[in-house]
Amino acid sequence: MIEKIQDDGYRAEDILFLCRTNEEGKSIISRILEHSAACTPDQRGRYNYEITSGESLFLERNPAVTLILSCLKYLADPGSRINRSLMVRSFVLATGGDEELIYAADTEDDARNPPPGGWEHDLDSFRNASLFTATENMIRHFSLGSHPENVAYISSFQDVVLAYSGRYSSDISSFVAWWDSDGCKSTLSQSDRQDAMRVMTIHKAKGLQSKVVIVPFADWDFSKHGFSRPLLWVTDVPAPFAPMPVVLPELSSRLDNSLFSEEAGMEKASDWLDGVNLLYVAFTRAVDALFVMAPGYARHSRRRCQCREPHQ
Repeated sequence: MIEKIQDDGYRAEDILFLCRTNEEGKSIISRILEHSAACTPDQRGRYNYEITSGESLFLERNPAVTLILSCLKYLADPGSRINRSLMVRSFVLATGGDEELIYAADTEDDARNPPPGGWEHDLDSFRNASLFTATENMIRHFSLGSHPENVAYISSFQDVVLAYSGRYSSDISSFVAWWDSDGCKSTLSQSDRQDAMRVMTIHKAKGLQSKVVIVPFADWDFSKHGFSRPLLWVTDVPAPFAPMPVVLPELSSRLDNSLFSEEAGMEKASDWLDGVNLLYVAFTRAVDALFVMAPGYARHSRRRCQCREPHQ
């Protein structure tokens, strides 16, 4: 389907997958990655199979940004072995180094440390620089800008650094503390995001639009089950329970013919309304095209027909 959509002139960034849960999102990403791995070189050259989720857009998910942050934390607390280990691992991942060296900092063998020689002296020389200048020097020192996959994340991180410096201060320690509490939620700037398909839950898609929207799992049970089964809050207590100010029966089919049948019916109707509203949000995000996949049903039976292909 995504190949046909791209054949029609749409870019990968024009395609948005909407799902109800994060587990469905992981399934979508896994399926596309599996398909991409099985494609021929001609297909990979013709089509863009890159795909991102909301979590993958967090700046700290990029190893180059993690390396810069670990260096800033090292300047704030040079004695921390955790910061030193994180720095080594991030350097290996950000520069495409030997993965066998990822845990080199966890040993006493300094000869196996992958960062460039003299890195401790160079980082110490950045200690008295402004926050922005220190991060610029780190990017240059570790040659992080020479790896294209890091550039967009580094650029967005520098925007965050500038915004923080302008609003608060250029102190490295205060920035590190702010990042751990609030800055870690920073995401890739919209203008810097790569040309890739997106996967998002419907709740997070409220207010957003995309040229093409695909809803792969339109097979939702609007009622709640398992550990999420709610309790009814009944204040209009029936006579048999009159001494109690509130009754909290568990919502299930057993309430249909009970003293709480009316309250149970209202709760189920509320669940259905929430489900319909969720469908409305999903179905109104598309600008040009909407693809909805749902299992087929036998026309004269309530039983699901397992042999049909999903409808679009």
